[in-house]
Amino acid sequence: MSRKKRAVARIRSSPRAAAAGMASYYSQLCSPRHLFGAWRDISKSNKFSKGFDERSIKDFSDHLGEEILHLNRELREKTFAFVPARGVLAEKAGGKKRPIKVPAVRDRVVLTGIKQLISKKFEAFDLDCSFGYIKNRNVGDAIDTVMQLAASGRKYVLEADIKSFFDTVDQTLLLDMFTKEIRSRSLRPLIEQAIRSEVGNLDSFVPVDRAMFPAPDSGIPQGGVLSPMLANFYLYKFDLAMTSKGFNLVRYADDFVVMCNTEREALDAYSLCLEVLERGLKLQLHHLDDPSAKTKITRFSEGFSFLGIQFKNGKVLPAEKVVIRFKEKVSFLTDPTRAGTILGSLFKLSNVIKGWGNAFKRYDTEHLFQDLDLFIRESLTTFLRYHGFYRGHESLGKSHVKALGMPVLSTLRSKAISNQPN
Repeated sequence: MSRKKRAVARIRSSPRAAAAGMASYYSQLCSPRHLFGAWRDISKSNKFSKGFDERSIKDFSDHLGEEILHLNRELREKTFAFVPARGVLAEKAGGKKRPIKVPAVRDRVVLTGIKQLISKKFEAFDLDCSFGYIKNRNVGDAIDTVMQLAASGRKYVLEADIKSFFDTVDQTLLLDMFTKEIRSRSLRPLIEQAIRSEVGNLDSFVPVDRAMFPAPDSGIPQGGVLSPMLANFYLYKFDLAMTSKGFNLVRYADDFVVMCNTEREALDAYSLCLEVLERGLKLQLHHLDDPSAKTKITRFSEGFSFLGIQFKNGKVLPAEKVVIRFKEKVSFLTDPTRAGTILGSLFKLSNVIKGWGNAFKRYDTEHLFQDLDLFIRESLTTFLRYHGFYRGHESLGKSHVKALGMPVLSTLRSKAISNQPN
């Protein structure tokens, strides 16, 4: 048996692990068996994914037994400390960027171990009005809820926007809430360390991009293993206050709308939002009296956008900026001068089309999907002609696209519609 296999076998048979069920959360976290289970969760990710320490998932896997036992020893001796995260600026729709903090692999193991221990307790704070980062709930469920509320007479919409939510969460308030509600003082120091992680490669960014990363003593890190769960937990008091007063809140992470019967009700909902979010949770809401802000009250019939969906004239469609972003991705992947293999580009394009089509196939996208299918075929025609794989005078047809193994948006929609219950 190899040294790696012997170490892993030792972890699985650890007597300390077997007794973990009777121990504190921290003691359970220290268990080699529990750490190994956390590792199995993150090992499904890209094996070359790495943090600021430049150690990849594959590197960790190559010395798995030793790495787990090393974490076990550091945690038991209270010498474990998170290393700085790797900062990444992820592109958003409209050319904006989102600052992401990527933890080191060893840190992800510990954070995942914490998440596995306390996630059940956090489920008690996931109210029916919340749809983001919750098992068996998604964007589609949030959109369906908005439609159902509108159909039942809620014709006024309070669209509200929290300013830089993840960057401005009050850490002390969050940690105090955690200690009071979750009742795990033993894990608080680790969670405090995790949310106050620094960016190790900050100097590699130009000043304007560097300024996008919040200071370590502010907010919760986007990209953090615990951040989605902590975000919902922090906003639980908001959810409870709104629903207790009878307001029809629909929230997905920090995006939310309130569906109301009258304009007066929408104004009352706005007042409660200010009270709870600003005075209670120390967040900032864009105000109604700011003409440039996203916060506003509209009639449902006038149209509004929520979670990348445009509601207008009784139709439900992807918002214009979402469609533009999709076309930009298609154009990028079919740019014949772009570096990369032909098969690699086609594989990525297939995934983009399938993912986007599945996200919007249930909505009023029949004509949009037909137009986008044509756009995709024309883009593929240019790409394949450049590389000498297509010499026809006409653009590729649907049969050509299917022969390439490429999804067809209109076909995805037709199948979805035909499978809907009558």
